[in-house]
Amino acid sequence: WGHLLEDDVATKYARDYNKAIVEWPVIIYSLDEETSFMFANLDYVEVTPSKKFPAGKVTVWKNTTPPPGIIDIVECKTTGIATHGNAPGWAKNQVPDTYLVQGYHYGMVITSLLPSRHVTFVALIGGEGLAVRKMGTREDDDIIWDDDIAENILIAETQWWDLVQYNIPPEVDGSDITESLIAARFPRSKPDKVLEADDHLLSLFADLAENKIIQAAAEKETKEARN
Repeated sequence: WGHLLEDDVATKYARDYNKAIVEWPVIIYSLDEETSFMFANLDYVEVTPSKKFPAGKVTVWKNTTPPPGIIDIVECKTTGIATHGNAPGWAKNQVPDTYLVQGYHYGMVITSLLPSRHVTFVALIGGEGLAVRKMGTREDDDIIWDDDIAENILIAETQWWDLVQYNIPPEVDGSDITESLIAARFPRSKPDKVLEADDHLLSLFADLAENKIIQAAAEKETKEARN
């Protein structure tokens, strides 16, 4: 639904705010040699209004060269349309964290195309309508661009790319995504296969067994307290 409604959200934003919005369907790579692995697939950009790009409309730009006069990145989102969504994440002029990270990433990738790092998030919220949140360095922005956050995101992405280049699997941690990945890579056990366990594996297995006992006891106590 989010993808299907992108054009409608962008059109509504262009009309209501009299913006010249451009759909530019290309993959944009960072021009910085050290971050050349970073790329962006933008929803839309805002440009200075002109005869080719009139205000109040969405125009499609099919060239690989950037449309002239880019002044902003525009990201269109939806929430609460087909599911309960995350309307609280947009309350009090905020933006959900995952979208903020995306905004920082895009801002760093196309820095050379913008007069200043700036992203406008336009969200269609079920039962509420359009919410517009601006992130950048302007005085009227809802969220001020934080260079420290941008630098931390850049470090994380660079470390991730190093793992990809050197074919190093990410560390196993307690996250849901790690558990899902392992389940996908090893969907079933192999009957009658025997492995010799070292001390490390035996220690991990002992920890697992102990944690299961602790978890079961905690769940019983929780139910008892709730009752």
